[in-house]
Amino acid sequence: HLTQLAEGVIMLGQAERVGMVFAPRPFDLIGFIGRQIEMLRLLASGRHTIVFTPTGCAPTMNGDDTLLRHILHNLVSNTIKYSPSGSDIHVDLDCSADALRLTVRDQGIGIPQEQQKRLFELFYRAENVGMIAGSGLGLAIVKMAVNAYGGTIAFESIEGAGTTFIVDLPGAP
Repeated sequence: HLTQLAEGVIMLGQAERVGMVFAPRPFDLIGFIGRQIEMLRLLASGRHTIVFTPTGCAPTMNGDDTLLRHILHNLVSNTIKYSPSGSDIHVDLDCSADALRLTVRDQGIGIPQEQQKRLFELFYRAENVGMIAGSGLGLAIVKMAVNAYGGTIAFESIEGAGTTFIVDLPGAP
């Protein structure tokens, strides 16, 4: 946990100095996401089933896999933290010729309505997290990475019923 916190602070410091940089290159999108999901399944330690569903994705994509890793890892690790044991986590990837949509959906504690507007602020954590460990950096990093990518992020959440994050990223030329 301390290592993740230190890495997050270092990344944010670099982002403040020079900004997060979008550096597109060709990579195997499905293989890349699949490998990330496997690492996240290890993090879930068998407490959750992570269901990955890709739709319409070409084997290769021109994009920034580093930014995509930050987005995916932070969103899915949050679902692991804030979802009850035995629940499913859904990661859907929908691709078109010029964009991709990443949807991460859980059945977790949800985010109280009155606190949703502050969700992407640095070090902000909703009041209903209780004793669940966290730093309040993950979603701020996600927002910065999505912005650097030129994309958008939205979410829907119902306290006690779960949260869905929807990330739309443009395809790179």
